Formats: sequence, C-alpha cells, structure tokens
Amino acid sequence: ECLLSFGRAAHLAGASHLKGLPADADQLSPPAATQFLDVVEFDGHRLDLRLKVVVKDPLGFEQQFEIERIWLLVIIDVYSRAVLGYHVSLNREYSRYDVIRTIEAALEPHRPMAFTLPGVGYGPLGGFPSGKLPELGYATWQWFKLDNAKANLSNDVRHALGQFIGCMINAGPAHTPDDRPYIERFFGSIAANLSSRL
Repeated sequence: ECLLSFGRAAHLAGASHLKGLPADADQLSPPAATQFLDVVEFDGHRLDLRLKVVVKDPLGFEQQFEIERIWLLVIIDVYSRAVLGYHVSLNREYSRYDVIRTIEAALEPHRPMAFTLPGVGYGPLGGFPSGKLPELGYATWQWFKLDNAKANLSNDVRHALGQFIGCMINAGPAHTPDDRPYIERFFGSIAANLSSRL
C-alpha cells in the first residue's frame, strides 16, 4: 500500500501535513483489470416492483403487507463480467449489514438453488464462478470499486474489506456512475429485462 502513492506512504509513516502535493495526488485509482478478480464493482439497485406478502394468522384471516422497496446488491468481476455474489434487501434503504452480507455471498462457494417454476433454471452455461469451479470459493479480489453511499463507506464495511479481505477500496468521485460502468450496465439489463417487464 505504501508503494501506491507518496502521500499515502508519508501518511502511514506518521506525516500529518503534506506540502506541495496536488489535491488529487493521494487519490488511489485501480489499474485496468488484466485477469479474473483484479477489480470488482459493487452497487445496490432499487427494483421497481410492488410486492405484497400475504400471511394467514392463527385464526385463518389473511394479513397483507406491502413491501415498499426491494434492493438488489451485486458484486461483479470487471474482467469476466461474472456476478460473484448478490443479496436482496427488503428494507427502505440498504444498510452496512446488507453490504457485508453481499461480500460474504461473493466469497462463499455458491450452492445452486432449486427452482420451482417450470422452465426456470441456470441453463448449461449459467451459474456462478464458484459453483462451476469450487476452487474459486473464498477467493478474494485486489480492488473493490463502489459509490459514496453511507452504507458503503461505513467503518464496518471498510474494516471488513481492508482487514479481512485485504483489498484496496476505490469509492470514486461522487455522483459519477460512469466510474463503474459494468455494474451500471448490469443493472440496466436487469431493469429492461426483468423489473420493467414485470
């Protein structure tokens, strides 16, 4: 980490003031992805769906609860464009715990789901990388790109990424979704082919 920039190395060595450096000299940016798990992108997308959960109480009456928002949180590999893991949150806003759960889902070996609808499944070429190659379970990445949402930059998330995974974090400039084009394109495909059609 010290070799990435002079400003970061000076800060780690105990310097409190850096004189004469440009304002963006300490901004770490990920290199271009040249292999699998070099750079991953993370984001959360609110699906435009209105769902209702119907529960029968002990007396046999139906209780209806409308789900206001559904968040789909995804981690995608830049080099292969493969989704490494996802998490669905039914809260109004996703929290730091949802972000950490998405990171856990991307690291854990994928267990295939059993689909109940006829004709729905992974297909011969579908699935997750760790489901096809078990040795990719618990494989970590070098760079983690995300936006500046409060849940994404919480101390718990930064601690999990920096201390447990050991990757570099790139939050990128605020209000620039083009800085993470692959995850944004993925969510555009989800909206066009799934939630907008529903």
